[in-house]
Amino acid sequence: MSRKIPAYAQRMAEIAGAPEGAPSDSREVLISFSSEARYKRHDWDADEDYWEVLGHDAAEVDLTRLNSGAAPLLKDHIPALDAKIGSVVRAWVENGRGMALVRFSETVAATEILERVRTGDITCVSVGYAITTAERMPDVDGHPVIRATSWLPKEISFVAVPADPTVGYGRADQDAVAKITITEMEAHMAKDIPNTTPASPAPAAPAAPDTRSDT
Repeated sequence: MSRKIPAYAQRMAEIAGAPEGAPSDSREVLISFSSEARYKRHDWDADEDYWEVLGHDAAEVDLTRLNSGAAPLLKDHIPALDAKIGSVVRAWVENGRGMALVRFSETVAATEILERVRTGDITCVSVGYAITTAERMPDVDGHPVIRATSWLPKEISFVAVPADPTVGYGRADQDAVAKITITEMEAHMAKDIPNTTPASPAPAAPAAPDTRSDT
């Protein structure tokens, strides 16, 4: 069987604070933008919830865009010049988490957002990413687990309202974005389950013929 999931998605990230040793007027902020924590989505085609997991092995997450110098820091995931408030300086994976150093621009709009981040008025941050390949994993708590085995973080945004991890995409959102198809192999679900069936005993060897003679 196969399953379709959105090829582009967003999820909550965390503000990790200012870089170690940075001056008080630094315009750089550390962001923890991803982890392998399960994130509940809803599949409207199948009308069921599923767990989304972002893989963080070296071959699973592609940091090329975030490290290109062209990845934007946005307001509310809006892909417009007026919404660009900075850029991603660099990104890396550390202890199973995606980390990024972002720098705010020196525009009036960016400075306003930065000041609100410093004072704690803005605390919500989100990452937008694209999934190119994924695979079905064994179910957890009665829900399918879909692991992204190739995905690309594309931008980081400061947002007013964080994504709700218990809701996932709405139907209109899913219909509006491209989807990828995951082939679910039944054999994959059981391939790591050890065989606990007791081995059948070997047949007994036939008894040797009695060659003794009567005396």
